[in-house]
Amino acid sequence: MELLPRFVSILLVLGLLLALLWWLQRKNLASFAAAVRPKKAGQSLRVIGRVALTAQHSIQIVRVADTALVVAVHPAGCSLLHTIPAEQAERDSRHPAARAEI
Repeated sequence: MELLPRFVSILLVLGLLLALLWWLQRKNLASFAAAVRPKKAGQSLRVIGRVALTAQHSIQIVRVADTALVVAVHPAGCSLLHTIPAEQAERDSRHPAARAEI
């Protein structure tokens, strides 16, 4: 008989938590969508190209607004190598010579 009050208490607490989360989301005080996925309409960050150098090292071209960043990615983090206009980076990434293997 003592399990029933515990079970009801757990359900009550979970119900209150769900109600609080719903209220926070409705008031735009919290968002429960994936934070790393930008919205499709206003996508401001996009990977244009990637070349794997080793299993843990790669060079990536990332478009941020009107600029393309050439970034080296390695186990210790990442390093900015160069910046170029985004239009030039996208045009060059479509060129057949840009897809050549290293």
